[in-house]
Amino acid sequence: MIAYRPVRKMGTTSNPIVREAFVPALSGLENVFLIEPLSYPEYVDLLNNSSLIISDSSGAEEEGPTLGIRTLVLRTVTERPEAVSTGVAKLTGRDLKSILNNATDALVEIHNQGDRVHLGQPYGDGNASARCVAAIAKYFGKLPADHIAYQWSII
Repeated sequence: MIAYRPVRKMGTTSNPIVREAFVPALSGLENVFLIEPLSYPEYVDLLNNSSLIISDSSGAEEEGPTLGIRTLVLRTVTERPEAVSTGVAKLTGRDLKSILNNATDALVEIHNQGDRVHLGQPYGDGNASARCVAAIAKYFGKLPADHIAYQWSII
């Protein structure tokens, strides 16, 4: 069994309606620190210093698995099946019992295996720009005579 008492930094929103609803409910909790909305680099830094991400944000659903961080997605469907297919992200739905069970399983995995999952990049290999340049050059007949076409599999 893992004893776990998380300290949470939660970014607030600039949306006044949402802010009015959740800031008062969370501001009195001793292990939750509300912070102002983050810039993208600050957001990625916060994620990168996390062991587990629990979110319904499609952004977190992309960044977490890219960083190798287990990500529980509080949805029943996703526009990003790549991350789920790697096993780094998992759809939990919004049922509290499901979320707690999945979070417990993830924390046990983190305890036993470490906080990063190295299963490859779910969103490509980082060579998309080279492929685009080659395709454009080929289209305009500008490829050098000794060009070797990049081979990649179609998924």
